[in-house]
Amino acid sequence: MKLLPLRLAKKPPASPQRLTNTLPAELLVEIASHLTWAMDVLNFSLTSSKLRTILLPEMYRTVFLFGGAWSGALEMFARRPDLCGYIRRLEIDLIYEAIRPGHWQEEADIDEIAMLLEKASAGLLNLHTFTWCGRRLPPDPLLRTLRTSYGLSATQEFALFDESHCPFDPESELFKFDDLTGFTLWVSHDEKANDQPAQMQDVPVQLGDMLLQRCPNLDSLSIRLRSSPTIWTYEPQIDRLLSGFWPKLRYCHFDIEIFDSNPLVFWPPLGTFKRFLSVHSSITELVLIPYSISPTTFSRELPKCLEPEISWQLTYFEGLIQHVAELPNPAALKILILSTVVTEASLASLIPVLRNLISLRELTIEFDDIDPSVAMRDIVGVCPNLTNLLLKFYKTAFSPKQLSDLSSHLKPLLQLRSLHLDKEYSASHGTLLKTALMFLADMPLLDDICILNFRDDHWTEIYEGKRNGVG
Repeated sequence: MKLLPLRLAKKPPASPQRLTNTLPAELLVEIASHLTWAMDVLNFSLTSSKLRTILLPEMYRTVFLFGGAWSGALEMFARRPDLCGYIRRLEIDLIYEAIRPGHWQEEADIDEIAMLLEKASAGLLNLHTFTWCGRRLPPDPLLRTLRTSYGLSATQEFALFDESHCPFDPESELFKFDDLTGFTLWVSHDEKANDQPAQMQDVPVQLGDMLLQRCPNLDSLSIRLRSSPTIWTYEPQIDRLLSGFWPKLRYCHFDIEIFDSNPLVFWPPLGTFKRFLSVHSSITELVLIPYSISPTTFSRELPKCLEPEISWQLTYFEGLIQHVAELPNPAALKILILSTVVTEASLASLIPVLRNLISLRELTIEFDDIDPSVAMRDIVGVCPNLTNLLLKFYKTAFSPKQLSDLSSHLKPLLQLRSLHLDKEYSASHGTLLKTALMFLADMPLLDDICILNFRDDHWTEIYEGKRNGVG
């Protein structure tokens, strides 16, 4: 037997542990930032104890708690202040919990969350964004803790999503924050209360005082106070906000409430809203959601609310087709979430609008009962550079051939990397994996595929796949 010199002997392949222990920490963090799902980052971190230590800040940067998961997580954070220090964004969603029959105990949940957050407050030193979604606003002690102990009183973001009937307390801690850079307040009302007498939902003057006088560096503002047939939110304090000016305002979301009368009545008044938008040329992301409470749907064309002379550089917009058509400098838009449900009749008016969006990279669009092949052929023809596409066909029953044709019509999107498809369930389609592989055969460069099947308003199957993970 002739032995090879040691220097010529074939070296065994390096183990994952060895690779992760030799690469610089900055490079490992960069690799993790390109992983799509949190589970992938977790699995990557389990490669070695050193890598897990390096990736802990990335793993806990954003914490989203819902569906009962908040209890165990917050108890752990109370015991592990070292992990709390990594949290930059904390979101608690109790509305998700509420849709689970037999799992909703509103008062107990909110009080327990407040207590657990109090215990963890010493460790949440770097909290930047707090989001709360619940049947009512958090109790004042929790708001006070957020404002004082967590430091959410300087260059921070605060978001509240409320579905209560409780009037706002003018002395609430909610209106005592200072120097916020982001503020969100969404209030909707349970339609089950339609038998109650009509009432007004007053917004205290303290809201305007806080945002106009003590938050000059506001970067993000989202106000959504939806009326119902029994609760009307026409509020002079919101009109007062629209008279304000924030030189750094980048993101703006307002609902436009429409009373379907003749002539149409709007709140906020369109003239006031136009003036607000015209003085905020710094806005790059805009959401305009019109809605009507009586009747609940409307089909009449709305007056213009965007002035063509505004020197905007909008990169993100969510709204109706007609508002997209009004956008100044449409060539700058990169992300569009279309609120208009596209029909056979409206498709013809949509195509010229999309043709002007030459920089568009991400599109979310919902269709009524429509021929998907015709719709996608026309859209792909005017939006050839899409990288992300979300399609919702809630009333279209695909045949296997139509599904295959849809895949073929998407094939010219050479830069497409993420495809999300919501469609009606049909046993003739075969498995979701089969559908995903069909799309992947036509578009081999796809990184992400998400397909949702639904039937009778209930989600039945979900397939989520990544490139190299399909199958």
